[in-house]
Amino acid sequence: MAKIINTKHHFDIPLYKGKLIIIISDNIEFVNKYVFFKKCDHHLYAHCIYDNFNGEQGFFIVLNPFSNVKLTEGVIVHEILHCVNFIMDARGQVADRNNDEADAYLAEWIGNKVFTIIKKNKVKL
Repeated sequence: MAKIINTKHHFDIPLYKGKLIIIISDNIEFVNKYVFFKKCDHHLYAHCIYDNFNGEQGFFIVLNPFSNVKLTEGVIVHEILHCVNFIMDARGQVADRNNDEADAYLAEWIGNKVFTIIKKNKVKL
């Protein structure tokens, strides 16, 4: 039986403001303690949610390493891309396929945070 992990970490997003919230859990009730308006009411797997977090704009990445669908690095990168798009849209930034450095730097920052939390919590992918 896999060890149950219910962990939440939040970080100030540099330059763009707001909070990045990383939740690793297989427990919908645990997730819904932090996601206020867009409650999860379905199977937890890998999600990106844009919602209120303690009165600030929150950009949530929710990961369930215990899902019956394997959580992979690629799936996590998929959610990071959604998160970058939510942040950029919330800041009025228009996607520029010829100059996406701002998006790439933000994805790198988010990826470093997510994979640090995964490693810290000894999550097996």
